[in-house]
Amino acid sequence: MKKKILTGLLAVLLLLGTVACKTGETTPAPKPTTEAPKKTEAPEKTEAPEKTEAPASEKETDAPATEKETDAPATEKETEAEPPAGDRIEISWTGLSYYAIANPDNAEFEKMIEDKHNVDLVQIFLEPSRYNELLGLRFADDTLPDVFRCSFSELQNFVQQQLIMEIKFSDIQTYAPHMYEDMEEQLVYDPNVLKYGIVNGKNYAITHMNPDVVYRQPVIWRTDWLEAGGFDMPETLEEFEEALYFFSDDPDGNGEKDTYGLSTDGLQAIWGAFGVLPKQWMVQEDGTVAWGGILPGMRDCLELLAKWYADGVISPEFSTGFEAMSENQGGYWAISQPFTNGQIGMTTHGMYYHWNAPYYEGQEWTSANGKLFQELQAPNGGAYDFGPPAVGADGQTGMTAGSPAQQAIVFSYKVEDDPAKYQRILEIHDAFCDDFDYYMTIRFGNEGEDWEYDENGMKVSLIPSDATDEQRVEGRGGGLWYMTYQPMDYFRQVNKDQFKLADQIVADATVMDPIRGTLPSDATIAGELMKMQNMVFVDIITGKQPIEAFDTFVDNWNAQGGAQRTQEANDYYQNIESMTAE
Repeated sequence: MKKKILTGLLAVLLLLGTVACKTGETTPAPKPTTEAPKKTEAPEKTEAPEKTEAPASEKETDAPATEKETDAPATEKETEAEPPAGDRIEISWTGLSYYAIANPDNAEFEKMIEDKHNVDLVQIFLEPSRYNELLGLRFADDTLPDVFRCSFSELQNFVQQQLIMEIKFSDIQTYAPHMYEDMEEQLVYDPNVLKYGIVNGKNYAITHMNPDVVYRQPVIWRTDWLEAGGFDMPETLEEFEEALYFFSDDPDGNGEKDTYGLSTDGLQAIWGAFGVLPKQWMVQEDGTVAWGGILPGMRDCLELLAKWYADGVISPEFSTGFEAMSENQGGYWAISQPFTNGQIGMTTHGMYYHWNAPYYEGQEWTSANGKLFQELQAPNGGAYDFGPPAVGADGQTGMTAGSPAQQAIVFSYKVEDDPAKYQRILEIHDAFCDDFDYYMTIRFGNEGEDWEYDENGMKVSLIPSDATDEQRVEGRGGGLWYMTYQPMDYFRQVNKDQFKLADQIVADATVMDPIRGTLPSDATIAGELMKMQNMVFVDIITGKQPIEAFDTFVDNWNAQGGAQRTQEANDYYQNIESMTAE
């Protein structure tokens, strides 16, 4: 394959595109009609039971040891298996870590992978905040890593530029059968999870999975405020409204007008009661898809929110984070300062594992918001708990959740000319899915040195919070540096209690966006349409524009490219069922 000259369009996409891991959104996935491929065959149409989805993956959580039997320790297996014969192969790799390997000449986990597979690994660290820019420069000067990541929205452009090679499913089944089996198991969360890397009938990606995003965000309530007002846990929209109005009228009894019902993130628990999720595509009763932000229910929702805002129920600060749908005010992204500081009484900010209480008696609080809340509010009687999203008068409810498919792991076009290297890369991926002890060592470090199991069987990190790069597992070539496919089965085993909690509190009322692939107008129209939507919605809620502005917005949205995007989305949705690759 010959590399084409990098076009201006791709350069712009690389400089402006985003490859951040997203935590998620979930709507009813299209009904499957065919069986998932067998291990010895290339997949054709895939099938999975209808199920909603759930969030997590790159974070390192302290969780229980696996219940099921695992393979023999990695050290035993390594003495049994000889590294592949032949010349040592050099492979350049851009991983998923936010940290560079501190000392590439003495990275113990990198060396462990190298010796196991008879390879020399060359780390290509690209600063996360400049990832697309730096990757674009490597495209331009033809120093593309052999293995790197990109978003699914960029995949088609890379294929058109002949910058990446085809990765056949039949090859994955042959050289990485354990990884392929793990990938197939994710079909239960999204029946199209193996299709997002397909372009023009060929597969170009290994899908990096995140099991956390198949859950919706949590709905968190100040239960001490609920008790003060005589409320049970709110479920219906009417019950939400009554509690939120109470929260805006001195629920803490300090005599000050300094509290509100909700801020930016709390809105996400309200949308679904009107049958809309404004920042995603939604499947309609007639089998078509439509943009949630222009549906009739959105008008009714905005009208109610404008009333709440005028009555002082919604914090005036909500508008500053509306574009990103985040009420975080700095620092760690998952922290809800308005909630932990006692300013609001309901939020959906962060993920469930940012709020969970200790799993066992005697454990310390480790969840980001939970720990902070215990420090700031619990001493004064503050308490919170998980609740459901609001249910509308006609029973409608739901919050966004996502597909486990998060990023595309792709191979440079140059690898196509080196079959031995191609095979070795797949074998490296497979080894992480074939030996639990080897996975634990590469992913989390050495047992007894970097982590240990506590008396409850939970994995506890021994690495200090102020660790140097040399102390971090990633800094020594482990973590997700070369584990660009993390086996979901193993990850769920390690975090058993975490996912047990998730299944109990955030696996319900999830709605997945049915459009996960690239639409032709993503790079040209989508951004401006979203900017227009955000501006109009904030203006209506804050009273700067009347509710009739919504009708004008819908007309403008369609006229300025929304109608085109709707057609593209429906074409994609109708075609994905029949999408196949060798």
